[in-house]
Amino acid sequence: MKGRHLAVLVLPLTALALWWGFQDARKRLSANRMLAVVEARSQMAAQNPQVATRVLESNLAVLRQAAELDPGEVGIPMARAGQFLLMRRHAAAVRAYEEGIALEPRAELYANLARAHLDEGSRDLARQAIETAVLLDHNQYRHFRKFLEEERRLRVLRRERAEAAKGPIIFSDAFESGDLSRWSEAVQD
Repeated sequence: MKGRHLAVLVLPLTALALWWGFQDARKRLSANRMLAVVEARSQMAAQNPQVATRVLESNLAVLRQAAELDPGEVGIPMARAGQFLLMRRHAAAVRAYEEGIALEPRAELYANLARAHLDEGSRDLARQAIETAVLLDHNQYRHFRKFLEEERRLRVLRRERAEAAKGPIIFSDAFESGDLSRWSEAVQD
């Protein structure tokens, strides 16, 4: 008798959980279909500049609907960022990539964020994103090798200029100012 009473309680709950899971899967499937449509339409817009702006704006509306259906899908903010980049709206693309990173920190998202920062003109933010991308996936280094080498060269050049701007080291000035690091440098020379 106890098994029957338990079954009467468990079966409706199981049915409800299955129905809920089915609804959730249906929403995710719809969101994925919307992503596929946006990708196809983006390729069409790239081939036909006359309709590009209209298509990209329409794609953004579709992606908003997809985000409502599946807010945890990292592909949606990635696709939105791509649309923004095609529209040359770099700040909006940066925000979309950051949303994607909040969902799932991936090396490719950081790499794309770095490219958006570079397009925007923010080299320091781009460098930080590149360093994170390389930490997550060392293969990203080959994509940004030239940029990182240039940044390293500029850093050394800035340091050398700062040292040269200090002027010649005079023993008494270094000793009286308390800057013994400069005094020890002069002694070593």
